[in-house]
Amino acid sequence: MAFIITENKSGPRRKIPIQSEVVIGRHPSCEIVLDEGAVSRQHAKIYEHGGHYLVEDLNSRNGTYLNNRPVHQPTRLLDGDRIQICEQDFTFQINEEADDSAHRPTGPPNASGSMASVLLDDVHESSYPSIMSQMEVASHYESASHSVSPQARLNAVMEITRALAKTVSLEEVLPSVLDCLFNLFRQVDRGSIVLVDEKQGLLPLASKVRRAADDENIRLSRTIVKHVLDSQQAIISADAAEDSRFDLSQSISDFRIRSLMCAPLIDADGKSLGVIQLDTLRNAVGFSEEDLEILITVAMQAGLAVDNARLHQATLQKQAMDRDLELAHEVQHRLLPSDPPPVVDYELYDYYRSADKVGGDYFDYVRLEDGRVALIVADVVGHGVAAALLMAKFSAEVRFALATATSASQAMNKLNRSISGLQLDRFITVVLVVLDPVKHVCSIVNAGHLPPIVRRQDGTTEQLSSEFSGLPIGIFDDYEYRQIELELKPGDVVALYTDGINEAHNADNEMFGNFRVVETIKSVKDSSAISVGDTLTSGLKKFMQGAKQTDDICLVILSRMIPK
Repeated sequence: MAFIITENKSGPRRKIPIQSEVVIGRHPSCEIVLDEGAVSRQHAKIYEHGGHYLVEDLNSRNGTYLNNRPVHQPTRLLDGDRIQICEQDFTFQINEEADDSAHRPTGPPNASGSMASVLLDDVHESSYPSIMSQMEVASHYESASHSVSPQARLNAVMEITRALAKTVSLEEVLPSVLDCLFNLFRQVDRGSIVLVDEKQGLLPLASKVRRAADDENIRLSRTIVKHVLDSQQAIISADAAEDSRFDLSQSISDFRIRSLMCAPLIDADGKSLGVIQLDTLRNAVGFSEEDLEILITVAMQAGLAVDNARLHQATLQKQAMDRDLELAHEVQHRLLPSDPPPVVDYELYDYYRSADKVGGDYFDYVRLEDGRVALIVADVVGHGVAAALLMAKFSAEVRFALATATSASQAMNKLNRSISGLQLDRFITVVLVVLDPVKHVCSIVNAGHLPPIVRRQDGTTEQLSSEFSGLPIGIFDDYEYRQIELELKPGDVVALYTDGINEAHNADNEMFGNFRVVETIKSVKDSSAISVGDTLTSGLKKFMQGAKQTDDICLVILSRMIPK
């Protein structure tokens, strides 16, 4: 028993037995009625003759197509053949037990028993097998003379357009491409799509088999795949298993492939993205050069679709990363003080601006139980996510060290041991100032950071000597830090900052420099921390106008107010 199966996606799937003859047309007397103006009253018929089934076009206006080729005379039908009448597709099925095609996912066997496509290295990698026929894909774009009929080419384009409609993800595009090819080529038993991954090489990402009996590992010839990728030529073999020119390809000879086609997927820039391979396992059917041209037509559209899907995927990943960075930005800023703490007789100012969404600079104020206040400015080497993560850890360690230490130097020693214990290939520069607002004395410890700038009430401004600086923390866990004492008088100002200020560049690639930092602080008429901070940051912004910020910027100003 043979059947004709309607494949119209817009209507129900019907399976019609063929007794002796089935006429297809627009007239109500036909066994299969197609109510379309483009269909002739009696368009085509399918009938049995001499133990075989034939399809015949009945002089229709728009023709009958078998596997994308026009039917000019009664033509024998084979199991799985596809008949096209205008917009209606039919599949010829020779027995009722035949299984529908099924996608087989890539990867190791899963719980359902589905197997994956794999690449098998050829026995002799140094010599690729001779190809029976091949076509230059680039010339296919340019040449107007092809052996395939315009109708067949149009049908292929329409088929792939329908298959890829509304598919934007790679997981949807690849199976849709295989669905399209299985509809276009009813002789295909198995299909695979292999894509190039910059890190992992050749990856088989989609496969499909027509019958459950073919549900086995689809092993592809790496030599053929690489040849198609490198040459950007589509290839065909009429009988791959028996062609002596394929003797070196174990992938073909071991797996009963009777005929195969392989075409490259190429993006809009002419770069090879991967390949599509189709093969048959039956002796009675094979591929022709016309089939290869149609495959190239589909591969052209598929290559662009794969490229677009990858761009879409990259866009989604970037959007997700941007959301994560935005959240990290918010979290990091919540770790920083929202406002300086009030300190009798003193004024505080701070400014923070990261070069990226998240940064590696850090500042904080910590009130100690004895009434002292600690000011911390730090800079992780580098910036971005990794630096921000280390800063989050550093923030917690700072408060613990200050809470359990009796002096600024002891707190820095504790911090150093803690960060060194992480065994990270990073270090942190830190300047710690512990202010005693009663004695008006600052204890300062510098761990490889820029020395603070001190401006006295009389305008004398200097940067503390670097000889009091120790190593950045995180290098040697047993390093001992020392502190210096600095007495503050009314009108005195102390500035702590990171190198995002002095190393900032303008549009002419000129550096702001420590000299400008000192001179700007010196130029401020009053001793207000806010006046000094605003003057320095506005001067820096004016200097950098037109240039991109390349490092995090952090500034903390402490001033002892003049009694009114």
